[in-house]
Amino acid sequence: MPPYTQLKTLPRIDSKIRRHLLGSAAIFTLAVLGACQSAPPAPALDPAAQRTAELVRLGFVRTEEGWEYPISGKILFDTASDAMDAESQAVTTSIGSALARLGIDHLRVEGHTDNVGSATFNQTLSLRRAEAVARALASQGLPIDGMEVRGWGKDRPVVANDTPAGRLQNRRVAVIVPAQ
Repeated sequence: MPPYTQLKTLPRIDSKIRRHLLGSAAIFTLAVLGACQSAPPAPALDPAAQRTAELVRLGFVRTEEGWEYPISGKILFDTASDAMDAESQAVTTSIGSALARLGIDHLRVEGHTDNVGSATFNQTLSLRRAEAVARALASQGLPIDGMEVRGWGKDRPVVANDTPAGRLQNRRVAVIVPAQ
C-alpha cells in the first residue's frame, strides 16, 4: 500500500489535541532556537569614553574650559559666609567620591560672590568658598595638590544681582575637570 494511503487509515486526532501538540512543538522549537543565540557582548568603552559618560551622569557639562560641575543651585552660600550647609556638604561628598573613583587628579575649584560688599572682601570670600569646597573634595580622596583653587569675587555673575534670588545664585562654587 502506498504511504499516502496509510496516512488516511490512521485514526483521526481530535482537533484540540492537534492544536495543543502543534502549539507545544512551536514553543519548544522557539525555546531551542532562542537558547542557541546569545546576546552580543557589550562594546568595551575606552577609559576616556567611560570618564566622559560618568561625568555626564554626574551632571557635569562640557564647556570651553573642560567639564564643569555647575554647583550653582546645589552648593550655595549665605551672604558673607564660606560655610557649607548639610545639603552642600552632601553634594560635594558625592561629587568628590565619584571623581576619585574616576581617577581624576587635576581639577579647578572656582568661588564666586554676589555684588554685596567691597571688591576686596568679595575676592577674599570667593577664595575661602573655593577652599572650603576643595577641602571637602580632598576628604573624599582627591589630591589637594592637584586642585587649582580660584576666587573670582563678584566678577563673573551667572545672573543679575538685582534680586535676592539672583544674588543667591551668584554665591556659588564651580568644579571644573580639565578636558583630556
